[in-house]
Amino acid sequence: MKKTKVPLMALLQALLLLLAVLLLALQCHLSWRVSLYPSHLNNSNNLPDSLLFDANNATKPTCALLFFGLPRAFTSLVLPSIRQNILLHNPNCHVYVHFYQQTQEAAGRSGQGGTLRPDEIYQLQKYVTVSYIQAEPETQFWPLYETLLQRVNHTKHPQTNRPLYFPWKAKTYNYQTMVNIFKMWHSIQSVWKLMEHTSQQQGYVYDEVALLRSDVVYLTPLRLNEYANEQRIVIPGFGKYPISDRMVYGPYDAVRIWATERFPRIEEHVQFIAKHDPGWGLHEERFLNYTIFPAIRQVLHNEDAIFEHPQLCFLRARADESVWISDCTAGGPNGSLRSIAASVGNVTQRLEAILGRHCHGPPKRLTRSFLSVDCAKQ
Repeated sequence: MKKTKVPLMALLQALLLLLAVLLLALQCHLSWRVSLYPSHLNNSNNLPDSLLFDANNATKPTCALLFFGLPRAFTSLVLPSIRQNILLHNPNCHVYVHFYQQTQEAAGRSGQGGTLRPDEIYQLQKYVTVSYIQAEPETQFWPLYETLLQRVNHTKHPQTNRPLYFPWKAKTYNYQTMVNIFKMWHSIQSVWKLMEHTSQQQGYVYDEVALLRSDVVYLTPLRLNEYANEQRIVIPGFGKYPISDRMVYGPYDAVRIWATERFPRIEEHVQFIAKHDPGWGLHEERFLNYTIFPAIRQVLHNEDAIFEHPQLCFLRARADESVWISDCTAGGPNGSLRSIAASVGNVTQRLEAILGRHCHGPPKRLTRSFLSVDCAKQ
């Protein structure tokens, strides 16, 4: 049989066509993998075993915003302020959230109580590139901490027969106060673990991290590159009892101590307090001041590692859509820096400008120090 010769040009064209087909197939395969493993983790009660390919990981951010706690009036009050005063000034940060799926709140230290809509916090995802959210039923809290709470509320000092853990000198504290504090600690610790697990799986490296409440109206801008540095964290300059526990941002290793070393240091702290300042037990702000902040100073090798922000102000939002407008000035010069009031100006006017609507009626006096204003949508 006579062999048919294939022209060289035709052979080259066939090879080029085959190569093009292979490249197209490879491109389709990669596109399929990107869509199969999205970068968002939604409504997960447990940390995932593997967070795989992330198309947004081409440029790695250096900052993370971690929101913790129980969202209150999130859509109506909190979200507008986060968009204007946090996301706008930290546009490349990744966002992490831990929150409790609790739909009712009783009246107490947190206000008049009312209906909660915690799932509103998912609306935050519309305004950020990468976000990871962990929702936890409130019922999961009790098996973890009920034994510890019993010990805190019932253990007596062997010599004085006074409560050892419970801060009996703090007249506003009761059993529910300790429950709320431990819930906050657990939420802070959980969102840190979510961030830590995700960053390890995805290869993210965060130089700066902020721990932020999800139930406050941020009245002034918060910038992670302002006042913090490699040897200093930033905390609020208000709510000082004797220091503020309401927020922190700064270098990763220092903020990690703030977020994760509360439960492990309980016994160390209680023994210290019993000896040096008896009666204050697990008082929240004193716990940070006496135990957590010294550990941060040690890891940063800096006695001046704790810096109070001279302008930052945010106000607690309540389930009934009221706002505690005296948060940044309560306690006088011992409770807040004078520079904050000067920076904020008229609190109600600034609040209404952020919300884009007027609040209703004159402020109501909650206590000698605190005023509340109704900002519910009509």
